Amino acid sequence: VNVKVVGVAASAASVIAMAGDHVEMSPTAQMMIHNAWTVAIGDSNGMSKASEMLSGTNRGIANAYIAKTGLSEETILNLMNEETWLNAQDAVEKGFADAKMFEENTPQLVANSGQMISEDAKNRISSLKATAPQVNFDADEIAEKLYNLMNKEIDESKK
Repeated sequence: VNVKVVGVAASAASVIAMAGDHVEMSPTAQMMIHNAWTVAIGDSNGMSKASEMLSGTNRGIANAYIAKTGLSEETILNLMNEETWLNAQDAVEKGFADAKMFEENTPQLVANSGQMISEDAKNRISSLKATAPQVNFDADEIAEKLYNLMNKEIDESKK
């Protein structure tokens, strides 16, 4: 699976990006990682359970980042605690992405004052033009035939 981040891969989108075998980021893209969030209502026991659930969720999310980056759990959890934003270069350096887009594939043609159509293509087009049947017509003659045909139809409809 190839992942291309061209905008913002924040929060859960950054976790999804980690599923890619090869992750590329546009030079203008951003990736953001942070701790899991929730909303909870209840007593202290409920709040403790919610807190435990969030800690477990953080470790689960961290596993996705660890598998991709090879960084330690401590490092990843610290980055998540800090709500870390990564540009393409930072993401590649830390292992969240494998490459920056557009750096390896230089466009074949950016600006060229030379020929854009090969000689072979020109020759093939010329041979097609040479074998195409010539069609000559007289527009006035066609217009007159149409006029006569329409008048005939009008006359017949009046009968």
